[in-house]
Amino acid sequence: MNKNNTVNIQPNVIILIGLAIIFFIVFSMIKREDKKELSLNKESKKETKEKMMDLSLLSDLKVPEKEEITKLPKTKKEIFLKYGNNNNYILNDGRKIYQNCTRYLENTAIIDGYRFGLARLEWHKSVLSWNGNKIGLELHVVHSDVESQDTVIFVFPLSLVDMRKEFFTDLSYYNMPTDVATLNSLLTRTDQIPSYYCCTPNRGAMVNFNLCPVANLILLQKEFYEFKMNNKITWLIAPPQPYDRTIGLNIRSKLVG
Repeated sequence: MNKNNTVNIQPNVIILIGLAIIFFIVFSMIKREDKKELSLNKESKKETKEKMMDLSLLSDLKVPEKEEITKLPKTKKEIFLKYGNNNNYILNDGRKIYQNCTRYLENTAIIDGYRFGLARLEWHKSVLSWNGNKIGLELHVVHSDVESQDTVIFVFPLSLVDMRKEFFTDLSYYNMPTDVATLNSLLTRTDQIPSYYCCTPNRGAMVNFNLCPVANLILLQKEFYEFKMNNKITWLIAPPQPYDRTIGLNIRSKLVG
């Protein structure tokens, strides 16, 4: 100890104290930033969390009403059809049983001067009614124009009745009566109809459809009820047609929507 009673502090000690102070300041700042980020993350999770609908509101939801066919405007169309056959798998996507057409340019329709290709045949649970009576099933014969993207769908409401199927199984591609007009020549056995298992279309049997009886039925219609889904899709709806009850109920039982 010197005369002035002062303490000599070594330079190394001063450096260590300075480093400790800096470390403490930096550590405090990092800790504050971590708390701030954690708080922001919590707020973000609150904002992005999906809101669930109050289950008590389910009773207030409006189910879409079925379309009454007889209240729709009637229309007459000039129709020329060139149908042959179509051989492809039967598919089920849960909402429809369908067969895609492989001969798009061979199975064609000219409707009021516009040419359409036959794209697909579809069976749906119906959204239609006839004179106030609900229709359980309908067949869509879908035609589309590749260039304009317009789609015309011939819609046949199906009235399920008991029918003999022996005759319809004989309407094959190589035995095409020109005077038969029926939809029952398409699916003739329940084992041709695939079930649905989530979540992709399920493939059933490969079936050769003779489309001539379907074309004959379309041409027999003197007029259709017209329903425009939008400016690109038009439904031309025929009066209800008799359809085999066994096949129809089997189709309905394998559709989920």
